Amino acid sequence: SKDWGTLHKYGIKTGANSFFLVIDETSKIKEMTDAEYLLLFGVNRAKHIVNWERQRWYFSEMNNNHYIIEQKYFKPLFKTQREADKLDINTTILKYHVLICNESKASLRNNKSRVLKYIEDAEKDFDFHKRPSCSGNQPEWYCLGRDLFVGDFVFPSKIGEKFRLIDNRNPQVFIDKVNYNIKVKDEKYSDILFLILNGMLFRYFIDLFSRQLTGSQTLSDVDVNVVEKTLVISPSLLIDKQKELQAILKSLKSREQGTIYQEVKQEDRRKLDTIVFEALGLEAIDVDILYKEACKFVKDRSEKSDSVVTTKVKQKLNYEQTLKLIRDRFDEINTYSNLIKNSKIKIYTIPNLPAIYPLETKTGSSNLFASYPVYFTKDQNKKISLSFSNIQQVMLLRFLLEEIDAKGIQLSIPESEKDCQQILQIVQRDFRNSIMQLRSVLKSVRSSANTISHYIIV
Repeated sequence: SKDWGTLHKYGIKTGANSFFLVIDETSKIKEMTDAEYLLLFGVNRAKHIVNWERQRWYFSEMNNNHYIIEQKYFKPLFKTQREADKLDINTTILKYHVLICNESKASLRNNKSRVLKYIEDAEKDFDFHKRPSCSGNQPEWYCLGRDLFVGDFVFPSKIGEKFRLIDNRNPQVFIDKVNYNIKVKDEKYSDILFLILNGMLFRYFIDLFSRQLTGSQTLSDVDVNVVEKTLVISPSLLIDKQKELQAILKSLKSREQGTIYQEVKQEDRRKLDTIVFEALGLEAIDVDILYKEACKFVKDRSEKSDSVVTTKVKQKLNYEQTLKLIRDRFDEINTYSNLIKNSKIKIYTIPNLPAIYPLETKTGSSNLFASYPVYFTKDQNKKISLSFSNIQQVMLLRFLLEEIDAKGIQLSIPESEKDCQQILQIVQRDFRNSIMQLRSVLKSVRSSANTISHYIIV
């Protein structure tokens, strides 16, 4: 929080993007022939009781299916800088819409709302209502809240050679968690603040105090605390320059923003930065020094990255950094430790050896003795056995060993057969949906941590 505005830490954090974010593909219906329409929906277009102005045809990445759902439950979402047109949000190219529904299932059922089918599919087929990232939502797991924050400006959490603060004052759309919301307290200073935060001085301070990423991506990884604590000139000091600033604002908004090397050559940007510097008691020549240092900072980062790549000594993230990265990027995945936290468990020390499983794992059936040994052996001279009380424990163990490589560690297994079965279904679905991206991220940061860092460790 500052005198001039309020910074909201993140945009919308759903905890399950594949469910909450959908793509509006209603336009494709309008392009269909009557024969194609009949084939798809099983009814003639003229007889189909659907109001395509109030209901839309949404594609869900949850199960790669389409749903006809009331439009009122979905709002446009700004997700990436590519969805901006110059310094404004282009609502016509926003890819995703986010589910904003705060009605109970009983109310949806009474009103015969189509969105209820979508919610029930998510529960029945994917157990989203059991995910820790969703189950705490109130009053229902699919409710993201009634007072969701919408900012006036959108600040990017990553800054490369290009930087631009996006104007969200007119569209007032929700934004994704990879961006930060900024809300202006006094509308009188709204335009001035927009220019100050798009100025080179503010950008330089942000670059200077942010974590620098090198390697495949060369950019500033901007923590929200950096944005909150970065000094900003009081907009009241520029109020007498309103006429000049309005002309600069119009000019900046009329063109695409270039790289930092291109921007320092732009007349409108130099005018803006000169006004800011003069209000601080500095001179126009000091702007040249700022431009030189700001460009040098970005260039040095890029050259360091090139050096890292060519010498093959890219900086590795340590264990804690890797774990934080994974949790931030894959918050929709259920961690194994969260899934078992309400279960009665037994702790096993898992040998780092090949495993031989009982025959019942192929059929899922039980035996009369309620004893299921798993043998770990490399040769006849070394054989270690672990005993389990039900076959679901063994099947869960087998998945964790074969898919997540949970070997050579202490592993907690629920004692309840039902708990094991439910947890196995959830981790299998998460594995199918996210494991390739998860492994790709770990590889890109050259982390020594493997996938058990996210699934097993707290």
